[in-house]
Amino acid sequence: MSTSEVSALSPHAFRERFPEITVGFNWPRFEAESWPVTRLTLTDPTALSRYHTFFRYSLGRINGHFLHWLAMRQMRVDEVLAKLARVPEPHRSSIIHFADLYRSGPAPIRLEIPSFALPDGGQYIMDFNHRVCGLALSGMALELDVFSIVGPVSKDVLKDATHCRPRP
Repeated sequence: MSTSEVSALSPHAFRERFPEITVGFNWPRFEAESWPVTRLTLTDPTALSRYHTFFRYSLGRINGHFLHWLAMRQMRVDEVLAKLARVPEPHRSSIIHFADLYRSGPAPIRLEIPSFALPDGGQYIMDFNHRVCGLALSGMALELDVFSIVGPVSKDVLKDATHCRPRP
């Protein structure tokens, strides 16, 4: 289950709430054009599994180098978990660490995450990818507050958003 609402979160407040975002995002344009930020409360693990991560897949490799970028696409949470044994260290250890941490605590697991809305209704996770994958791996009940930027999708806005496409 999930619910959505338009948030009063301004671009400045969004940046203050999530200061550690390192993905290639056009902060000046976001702030100048004041794109809306929606707040989605997510409790459905199946919906979470369809969120796009910063992990990339190309030519059989996860986060490959150089020539692998030619056919790159962003992986969804469910794809990361299906290929967890092939996720490079230390990413794999971090995901497993968070899964173990969540399993040892009370449920539901509550997190706030930043995302970018995709045209097909999907979401690109801008930060907390290891935590989100760990949460999905843990199987614990969840309650996520997803703060999602609704802006134009292009390489000059969010570098990896144009690589968020369905599995072949």
